Amino acid sequence: MIVEFPSVESAAISNDLLVTGEITASIASIALEPPTLRNLDVVRKD
Repeated sequence: MIVEFPSVESAAISNDLLVTGEITASIASIALEPPTLRNLDVVRKD
């Protein structure tokens, strides 16, 4: 699953929400391996 946020600040706010932990726990309960979290900064070149 890839989740995109408009800013680092909004990502941090989402990270602290109760529902984020609930969704993560739900996904982890059906996954074969623990989640791997990556912080990817996308750079756009036109």
